[in-house]
Amino acid sequence: MWLLDMFSSKKLKIECLLDCPVSDMQRFTVGLIMVAYRVVYEFEGKGANNKLFDVDSKTQLPKTILANFTNSCINLIFEAKDNNRDFTEFFKIFCEMASCGHEVAEYLVSKRVVGRLMDFFYEHVSPHNEFFRDMTDVPYNEPSNYELGQPQEEKKKIRTAWEEFMLRGKNRQTSENHSAQKSYIWKTVFTLLRYCRIGANSKRCKWQIGDYDCTLHSNEMTLLTPGPKFIERVINDTHTKIGYRHIAKMYTYLCYEDSKFTNTFIKAIQSGINDVDHPVITSYFRCFATLLALDDSIASIRVIEIEISFLKY
Repeated sequence: MWLLDMFSSKKLKIECLLDCPVSDMQRFTVGLIMVAYRVVYEFEGKGANNKLFDVDSKTQLPKTILANFTNSCINLIFEAKDNNRDFTEFFKIFCEMASCGHEVAEYLVSKRVVGRLMDFFYEHVSPHNEFFRDMTDVPYNEPSNYELGQPQEEKKKIRTAWEEFMLRGKNRQTSENHSAQKSYIWKTVFTLLRYCRIGANSKRCKWQIGDYDCTLHSNEMTLLTPGPKFIERVINDTHTKIGYRHIAKMYTYLCYEDSKFTNTFIKAIQSGINDVDHPVITSYFRCFATLLALDDSIASIRVIEIEISFLKY
C-alpha cells in the first residue's frame, strides 16, 4: 500500500515513467507498480472488499489507496505528450488495471477512461475536448511526504530526435527512440468495451465479458463510431501487432448487430487499402479477417459486403 500511495504523486510518475529515457527502467517501474496494485486490489477492490467508489463526504476524495492511485493516473493522461515524452509504458498501466478484475474495469468505465483515451488520440480534432479534459470527477490526494526521494521535474523543453537518440543509446533504431506507441491504448479500450453493452440490442455478444453491462456516455460513442476517414486514421496509427489486432477487435465489436457502422467500417478499410503502402496494409487485412469472424444476425450480409469489396481489387 505504501508503494502505491507514493506513486500517486504526479511528479514521481512523470519522472519515472514519462521523462525517463531508459525504456528498461520504465518497464521495471510499471511491473513494480502493478505488483503493488494487484496486492492492494485484493484488500480494497475485489469482491466483498470493493470500496473503489467510496469517497469522503466533505472532500469527495477517494477513501482507498487503490482508487486514489487510479484517479491520479487518469489525471495525467493528457499531459503524457508534453516535452516529447515516451508514453508507451505509461499507458500499459491502464491496460494492466483494466485486466486486474471486473471491479476495476467497471470503475474505469464509470470514469470515462474509454472516451478520454479516444480524445487523447484525436487531440484537437475531437469535438469533446472540454468534456473529457475536465478532471473534476476524478479528484485524488497527493502524498504528503515523498519517502522515495524528492522527484525532480524536468524543465519544459522539447528534446530533439538527436537528444533522444543519445539518451537512449545507439543500439536501438532512431525512429523507435522518439516515437511513442499507442498500442496499449487500443488494448485498454477494447478490454473495457467488453464490459459494456453496445447499443440497445437485447442480444449479448459472445465477446462480452460476463454479465456486466456498463454503459458508455454518448460522447464516448461519438468518438468510437466516427466516419470512415477517422477510423482510417486510427488504423494507420498502428505499427505493432498488439495495436492492429486490438483495433480490429475494437471496431469489430462495435459492429455487432449494427449494419450501419459495419458499412462505415468496411468503407474505411476499402479506402485505407487504396491509400497506404505495404507495411500498413497488414492492419487493414487483419480488420477484414476479424470482421468475418463476428457471429451475429447480419453475419451473412457482412460476408457478402466484404466479398464485393475484395472483387474490386
